[in-house]
Parts: sequence; structure tokens; C-alpha cells
Amino acid sequence: YIGLSLDEAEHLRCSMHHLRPSQWPSQTGVALRCLGNLESVLHESLLDAYGPVLSSAELDYQQEVAEQTLRFANSAESYTSRELATLLRSLQGTDLQDRKEWWTDVRACRRRQQLPVEQTPV
Repeated sequence: YIGLSLDEAEHLRCSMHHLRPSQWPSQTGVALRCLGNLESVLHESLLDAYGPVLSSAELDYQQEVAEQTLRFANSAESYTSRELATLLRSLQGTDLQDRKEWWTDVRACRRRQQLPVEQTPV
């Protein structure tokens, strides 16, 4: 999983649409996902795909971990109990105080309501 800026994602998506099957290994796939879609009424992060996009229990778990940690990096505050458990499991190796300070510092750069961290599920 790789996090991209909007500009990078736009260029990647354009490149995906210009690919021909002869230019891409048949067993290789690329999935472009958008956290905004995941957090919207769509509840699905898949935006576009080229080639086979595999699915299995292991890959679904990896996808969920990637999505929740990227949401954490984006200062998301609303999580279901399952999403929060996945996030905490993936971040348990980091010191709680360091994690809290980092998240609070990143969130302070955002133009959104700043609730005290104790009032959020994070």
C-alpha cells in the first residue's frame, strides 16, 4: 500500500487508463483506493482497478489496516469499534504518549473543529 497525494493519484489513474494489456503482466493488478469514498455513503474505498485485484481474508485484513492507519494520519476522529480495534492493534508497538502528541500536532494543522483528544475515540 502506498499513500498518494490527489495530484499523484490523478496521474496514476490516467496512466492506468492508457495501459494496454501487452504493456502489463497478466497476473499483476493495481487498485486505486480513496479514503473519502470509504468515509462517505459509498462505504467502499475502491475507486479504480487495472488487472486482477485479488481478495482473500489476509489481503482484506491488510487493506483494513492500511485504510485505518491512513485515516489516523489524516486526523480522522470517527471510527467504528472494529475500525478502532484494527487501528489500535496496528499501532500498539508505538508509545501511547508519542502517538497522542503526534496525532494532536498533525490535527492542529487542519482547518476543522478541534475537540479535546479525550472526547474522541482516538
